Amino acid sequence: MSDDLKVSSNTDIAAKKAIQEAAEEESVIIDIGPGDPQIFTQEYLLCWIHEELKNRKAAHRHCGLLRFLIQGPWCQKFMPIWQSYTTALASHRSILSSLSEDREFVTRCRNFIYDLHSFTKSQSRNRLEGTGHEFYLGKPYFEHTQVDAVLKIEIMGGTVESNLRELARKKAATYDAMCASHDLAPIFELALIITWNSVSGRTEILHD
Repeated sequence: MSDDLKVSSNTDIAAKKAIQEAAEEESVIIDIGPGDPQIFTQEYLLCWIHEELKNRKAAHRHCGLLRFLIQGPWCQKFMPIWQSYTTALASHRSILSSLSEDREFVTRCRNFIYDLHSFTKSQSRNRLEGTGHEFYLGKPYFEHTQVDAVLKIEIMGGTVESNLRELARKKAATYDAMCASHDLAPIFELALIITWNSVSGRTEILHD
């Protein structure tokens, strides 16, 4: 390896050894900044990407890295993640495109995100609890068929429904209450591609 390259000081979680100890054929060189190439192991990157996706980080942040990895000599290791990403993305776009044929769908999604973040306000809380759904999916936000479609939206690591069920399982195991703003909103923002920043300042909330 070139003396100009820096080896990451991190530990390869999968191999349970320092990255400096990895064989050259196990290594991946990534320029993490202008003129700042560093060496990581393939297994370390696999673990890192999987954990990032599991934590519901925006998948598009990793698109450039994944494209780089599947074009290098390490393509066989990283191709399954890329294929999973592109399949989920295509399904995601297809479902949202179909749902958006209802001209009011996007507005109601914004209302939904607004209310999740405003759960402490009585009007928002009453609307959410009035859905009669454990994750607040239903009218006045979504029709029954739309609820089914939203739950099927693929986000990296599973569907909206599987992410919600896993969240509920973890909360039940720790006897912790589910928070509309901190627990549910991030999942739905990722699925519906609507951010709190794009909603918080709106004055034309449909149901206010």
